[in-house]
Amino acid sequence: MPEPSHVREPRGRGWLWRQASRLLHRLLRLRRDSRAAPNHVVVRLSGEVTAQNAGHIGKRLQEVLSRQPAILEIDIEDVTYVSSDGAAAFFTSVRTARARGTRVVVTHVRRQPRGTLNLLGLERVLDVYEGDVSLGSRGGDQ
Repeated sequence: MPEPSHVREPRGRGWLWRQASRLLHRLLRLRRDSRAAPNHVVVRLSGEVTAQNAGHIGKRLQEVLSRQPAILEIDIEDVTYVSSDGAAAFFTSVRTARARGTRVVVTHVRRQPRGTLNLLGLERVLDVYEGDVSLGSRGGDQ
């Protein structure tokens, strides 16, 4: 008897790595913002920030911090979920940034990520904004 069409054969490890690579490529889009000052680097994250990709995100943030920008802006407008394990990438970045004199700003924070950042106490060590930094719309001040 033939197998139902919804049953698929198990996929190999190569498939999983290709899928993860595609996800990480979409997740991390690193670029300078055209409206940002020369020493203001913007990193845009999208998707979910979880334990599975926190290491990669943390590594990329460390690469940016190695350039010693005055301000590192982490734009999470397109982030739908941040797990407590995923937020570990932010802890490491804050520690490195402080040692190098870089200000870390998180912008366009949605409700769920804000809750996680607040729960972990990251809102006390990061500048967290609901909108653009240039607008000065700090989340707690509204």
